[in-house]
Amino acid sequence: MRTGQVFLPLVGMFTAIQASIIPNHSRQNDHCAQIYQLFVQHGNESESLTIPGTLALNCLQDLPFEPKRASSFVKEYRKYVQFESDIEILKNPPSSYQMPPTDLLGGLDKIERKAAAGEYTSQYEFDMDLKLLSVSTYQSHFTLTLCSMSLFIFENPVPLVSISSDGISLPEVYTKEDAVQLKTSKKGLVSPIKTINGQSVADYIQHLPMVHSCQDWDTLYNLNFPSNPVSIALYGAAGEWPGAFSENNQWPGAFHTLGFANGSTTTVETVVSVQAFPYRNSKEMYSGLCIPNNSSSLASTEDETLSPSPSGYPKPFIGSESNYTMGFFPNTSHLEDVGVLAVLSNDPPVAANDIAREFVKQASIHGKKKILIDLSGNGGGDPPAAKNLFRIFFPEIDVYAATRFRSNEAVDLIGQAVRRFPNNATNDLRPFIYKGEVHPDQIHGFSSWKDLYGPHEILGVNSSSLSSSNLSATSIPDDPINGYGAVPANPSKALFAAKDIVMITDGVCASACSIFAALMKQQGVRTIVFGGRPQNGPMQGVGGTRGALGLSLSVYGELFAGYKEAAEKSLNTSTPLLTKEQLARWDQIVPRPLSEFPLVFPNGATNLLNNYGPSDSETPLQFLYEAAECRRFFTLDNYIDQETVWSSAADAMFDGGACVPGSTNATGSLFA
Repeated sequence: MRTGQVFLPLVGMFTAIQASIIPNHSRQNDHCAQIYQLFVQHGNESESLTIPGTLALNCLQDLPFEPKRASSFVKEYRKYVQFESDIEILKNPPSSYQMPPTDLLGGLDKIERKAAAGEYTSQYEFDMDLKLLSVSTYQSHFTLTLCSMSLFIFENPVPLVSISSDGISLPEVYTKEDAVQLKTSKKGLVSPIKTINGQSVADYIQHLPMVHSCQDWDTLYNLNFPSNPVSIALYGAAGEWPGAFSENNQWPGAFHTLGFANGSTTTVETVVSVQAFPYRNSKEMYSGLCIPNNSSSLASTEDETLSPSPSGYPKPFIGSESNYTMGFFPNTSHLEDVGVLAVLSNDPPVAANDIAREFVKQASIHGKKKILIDLSGNGGGDPPAAKNLFRIFFPEIDVYAATRFRSNEAVDLIGQAVRRFPNNATNDLRPFIYKGEVHPDQIHGFSSWKDLYGPHEILGVNSSSLSSSNLSATSIPDDPINGYGAVPANPSKALFAAKDIVMITDGVCASACSIFAALMKQQGVRTIVFGGRPQNGPMQGVGGTRGALGLSLSVYGELFAGYKEAAEKSLNTSTPLLTKEQLARWDQIVPRPLSEFPLVFPNGATNLLNNYGPSDSETPLQFLYEAAECRRFFTLDNYIDQETVWSSAADAMFDGGACVPGSTNATGSLFA
């Protein structure tokens, strides 16, 4: 980077426009009105308008705040939070947990008190407190989308990358544009970044406001940088994800000053791209985004075109239309006898099943000796699809699934209300249908709702009995689990040994992906992880949530309303599901649909089920440290070409290549 180069694309331009079109009183009193006037002058609805991030932030801070609405919102939201399976564990986590503790219920109490007392100056300030409480769980199944945070994304137009010269040496951070020059004759002009805003680059990036919730520091570090796998998983195409350093819905600061090793500096302004802005002032924006019945969606309606061969990947010999599951037979260094299955999401279940099954079959026919399963970017999907993928590789091994929910009065009422539902209920109804639950042995069921509900005190949590869905009942052709129920085993025997299979991750693996990874690890399948902080030592292969089931608030709110209606109708029968007193209590403690909240609540989630391994029925997998068997850092080629990731993995795991110092035989790995 040349000395003194500065990215200030908007400051001078905006100052001139501001003076010419915005009356003085509007400039001083309402920043949303300024954005509206800029958008009117822009006059091109087909192109976004780029504005300074400070203007967008000031507009958000201008939004009105209604204490009564906000405090009522927290009261209702708390009813959903009670379903979070690990509330008490988060407050007092075991020593194996890497992240700081958090008090969810105490945090909600504090926010509610502040809201009721009118201590917030804007809706955005209130929403931000709720958002910060949410990310403090480091649990990607615990999320919420809030009205004031749905419009602006703060952008840094200079994405960064963290690259090692050989995958073993400690990486350095470069601008993405500079990093590309390392492969050209201009590489002598390129210098790594040493500081951001005067802080060491590693410390600054690690402590950026979090966009994603992961229970691993190295995974959070990775998510600050571009990733083709993450981009495909999120958007269906490579190159769309610039990393959290460059896109954040939390305020990252007005500028980033990058200090380079050669002594030069570059200052980059935070900006916001506005696609549409119909609000003439902050009051209209608040009414349009946050008040029920007035809210309007500004989401893009453009059709998404999916590439059959996504950028950054070679051409697959088999793959889904979504690019989520792809099979490859590379013929490059270290990969001559290796088949590669890339699984970027455990959705959709039927397509994923067909592709994975055909991949394994063709890999065997073509004489492949080793298998790499690339889980990079995989944030989850359908839990049965994860179990099915495991059974495609190990069809003769029973699926071990063991979960618990947090027992509380609301769950008890719901379980009683649906106790007569059949045992083939869909996954959306888990775990409330006791007839659909079995013990982890998949043999013994539960005699009653009480038998499942418990409660049992586990790590300070009133918890249910250890259970699993009845895989023989839930496995159907539209959501298959190989060899269970009506789905025949195909393949019927393992075509590759565990020692010849390796999983690749970037730490992002979460939710359904974590279920698959845990099942494979139980059979001795090794993992290599890429990236992480610029330090030697181990890194977890699964850095995302290891919860067994995330509860979508929009889905479950409607389900609960249906359950209540069924219980009310049963009052007129000889065998009512609930008493009148219980139904009255229902209104007090069971959450209502999001459409009935006092503020617009687009959606959210809680982790409904903790997941457990076969050797520990008390500590959820979420709170264990499980290092991968090997770690390598990303090289520049790895960012550009995913096939080089596979080659690097095969070198380390099959051909005796080196791992990052200190990353083998670490805590929680197969060889610890």
